[in-house]
Amino acid sequence: MSTLMSNSAASPMKSTASASASASASASASSSVNRTAGSSASTSAEMTHVGKCAYIALGSNLGNSQATIRRAIIELDKLPSTKLIRSSSLYLSAPIDAEGDSYVNAVVELDTKLNPEELLSELHTVENRFGRTRHYQNAPRTLDLDLLLYEQLILSTDKLQIPHPRLTQRAFVLLPLIEIASEVSIPSFGSAQSLLAGLPHQAIQRIK
Repeated sequence: MSTLMSNSAASPMKSTASASASASASASASSSVNRTAGSSASTSAEMTHVGKCAYIALGSNLGNSQATIRRAIIELDKLPSTKLIRSSSLYLSAPIDAEGDSYVNAVVELDTKLNPEELLSELHTVENRFGRTRHYQNAPRTLDLDLLLYEQLILSTDKLQIPHPRLTQRAFVLLPLIEIASEVSIPSFGSAQSLLAGLPHQAIQRIK
């Protein structure tokens, strides 16, 4: 789930605490959300859910990661029986338990009629389309798509765990998640805001 971009070293990162305050302000501003996702978000941000609410984390640290994440958000809006509701800003963070350059990260909210296993399969298809390879665990990647939450479902199978098992430990996921869903609660763990407050050592920078 760790993800960011190669040009991150060019500018210093904000602390999680200061970035959190920025995200709280931007969570209520739909214009900043729409700017990240492109034209597809501007038409869907006001939609109400007709299916299930799912949150997806995106990350990349190979190639032009910012462009990759923006293109991937558009692709997620094209998944079968699925619609993009809103997307976060892009964020820059250092790899955690991983190798390579810094990552570009984002989180999107989807309205989907796919069940969790079907949605995961579609996410893997998008990853493969972007050239994702899995040479070894936590290897640098062109695109990483993680199913974070599916409604308030708790699920554990050989192929899928919901909530994502490292969601509660990663500021680079919690911060963009809070930006688009400020009151979201993680099943069995509590509010995302409280979890983020417990990770002050993880630096993350919002990309303008």
